[in-house]
Amino acid sequence: MQINTATMNAKIHLTLILIMIYGFAVCQQRLGLDLNTSGSSMYGNFSYQKVFSKNFIFHSSLFGGYLAHSAVINERTGFANGLQVISPFESINDDRVKNNETYELRSYELKGRGIGISCGVGVFHEFSVKHGIKFLLNGRFGYSWTKVHSQHFNANDAYDIEEFNTIMHTFSAISPEIYHTIRLGGRSTLLYGLKLPYHILIDRKNYDPINIKDIFYGLEPEFTFGLTYVIGKCDE
Repeated sequence: MQINTATMNAKIHLTLILIMIYGFAVCQQRLGLDLNTSGSSMYGNFSYQKVFSKNFIFHSSLFGGYLAHSAVINERTGFANGLQVISPFESINDDRVKNNETYELRSYELKGRGIGISCGVGVFHEFSVKHGIKFLLNGRFGYSWTKVHSQHFNANDAYDIEEFNTIMHTFSAISPEIYHTIRLGGRSTLLYGLKLPYHILIDRKNYDPINIKDIFYGLEPEFTFGLTYVIGKCDE
């Protein structure tokens, strides 16, 4: 009786494993590559997606490149009216001292280059053999090596203290996304659409923006264009 029970358990386990393998083999999977821009950024995104439960999608990706750019530039005359400039980095905000004179932050420029991952779920619907629409909701997390060009000024000095620094920090966002998909024939599909990442601050100690112009802050819409390729066996 014990042998029969052990044999039965082994058969059940084997059956479950075969079902899982079959599911991964026959359910559609796609690899994708797309380019993204917000107008001041350009980066690539390599993605994997798997269809489950009819029209629902699991999605994950690895992205990297020139992620963001912004500048806060002020004229020296503005400080006569009490203007104060605060960058996202405490080390950049600190006053500089030269010849016993204090220099305050006047302007700064940020260029974010980095890498990150995203994952989420979505749904798709096809209107015809060739055309469809896809919605995704992704979470993002990444690291940026942000180049900071800063200028500190003193009213008694005609020249600013100019510095160039690179600061590493994290960033994160929630990104609703919508795409128009166009089948090109065979296993390839063209897609283009709009990503709407809304950045969430989780590491204010190292990156704490307060200016709407700062990178990785608030809503930063992106246009995306790319291709996907089916590696599974069933149709979307």
